[in-house]
Amino acid sequence: MSSDQLSVLDGTASLTRPARAVNSRGQWRPMMEKENGPDVTDKRHASRIRVKLPVEVMLPDQTETRSGLTRDVSASGMFYETEHALPLGAPIRAFLPLGQGVPELPVRVVCEGRVVRVETREGVVGVAVDFTSYRFVTED
Repeated sequence: MSSDQLSVLDGTASLTRPARAVNSRGQWRPMMEKENGPDVTDKRHASRIRVKLPVEVMLPDQTETRSGLTRDVSASGMFYETEHALPLGAPIRAFLPLGQGVPELPVRVVCEGRVVRVETREGVVGVAVDFTSYRFVTED
């Protein structure tokens, strides 16, 4: 990964612009964008991993967390399902557990990001988050 895509400062990884390429219509686009038809482009910047993880989410100006369950996660964002709608564009902090580290300490990823899509189906709220930074922390 080139230095213009990932920077690490004080243990926090920050994502910047992805590498760009020309698509089939001769337009510049991020390399990880996928074309889904003549007028539909998937704007994900990284490959997704379909995984169900518990996630705790909070708005930076609040202390209360809201729980959810991820549907997929990538280096640049996640989609999770919850009972709590968040405003589009809201900055958020998310906490994702990773299990046991060495020596047997729980590890989690603390992600900073912004809500980029909210959808509701059958009473379940789906929230797409674009990460701006993340860091790994151990629970003491």
